[in-house]
Amino acid sequence: MICFEPWRTDFWHGKKTIEEKLSAAMSFLNDPPFHECSMAFLGFTIRDIRVRLLVIDTHYLVAMEAEQVLGEAFGCCVTIAMPRDVDTLLKEGAFDVMLIDIDFVTEVLWGRIQRLREAGAGFVFTSVDSRHRSGVPGFQGIPVMLKPFDDERLVAVVQDVYAAAKRF
Repeated sequence: MICFEPWRTDFWHGKKTIEEKLSAAMSFLNDPPFHECSMAFLGFTIRDIRVRLLVIDTHYLVAMEAEQVLGEAFGCCVTIAMPRDVDTLLKEGAFDVMLIDIDFVTEVLWGRIQRLREAGAGFVFTSVDSRHRSGVPGFQGIPVMLKPFDDERLVAVVQDVYAAAKRF
């Protein structure tokens, strides 16, 4: 997608008032093809505002809760999936951060997680087991969120993981 970035133009850096700049940016953003750039005038690029999140949980209601909390916090579309859909989703798209129920992770998935992590994806494991509170053996540095989620903590953890993830 092509996105006009008004702050990179002479108009933006010229002697225009903030009202003129905002008016110009808002009128441009009212054009239907550019609704996805709704924050462009604030200095965000598409890459910054198009966070791609994937939530995989064996309990669909838990995944829906995470989808709602993270979607509202980041203003993005969150993909939720059941474990049976994981192979297809990971082959079809790249995600910036993935929340995965640790009970679902099998030996086959361990290798894939490691490869995705090396490629720059961020991970957060979720669990109901307090043994995982301090992390998962073999995956140092991947935070674990205990269920039920504390909404503010979930958002903070995902934000930290997203900020630390390499872009690929």
